[in-house]
Amino acid sequence: MKPPTIGLGMIVHPQDTHLLSPFLARHQASFDAVSIVLDAEVETVSASALIRSRFQAAPHRLRLAERVLGRDFATQRNFCASLNPCDWLLMLDMDERLHVRMLQLLKPVLAMVLSKTPETRVIGFARRNVIDGRATEVWPD
Repeated sequence: MKPPTIGLGMIVHPQDTHLLSPFLARHQASFDAVSIVLDAEVETVSASALIRSRFQAAPHRLRLAERVLGRDFATQRNFCASLNPCDWLLMLDMDERLHVRMLQLLKPVLAMVLSKTPETRVIGFARRNVIDGRATEVWPD
């Protein structure tokens, strides 16, 4: 059985692109592709250039689109998912961080789950939600 491919999906406001380099430095290598949707309600030219520069060595791994958010996060998320060329997709916000061990386990755990239950379509991971350095009362998130 071929190992599953996993894409990373992100919805990004152009003003937050300066946060992408440290985020991608931590997460990008663990995914087969990255899909980013920029909120096109504001200027996106410089944001697009910054993102593309991060993928100069592997432009085939990036799916970048600009789309007006229009206060419809679900539609934006679904559009981002439609860009994903992989078997699976993990959506993250730039303020979310996966532990290195979790990144290492994503593919082996997914492969194990699919070997036992190939009809699986969604896998949830319990996580601790931290806002402004403090854990929220929602557990798991």
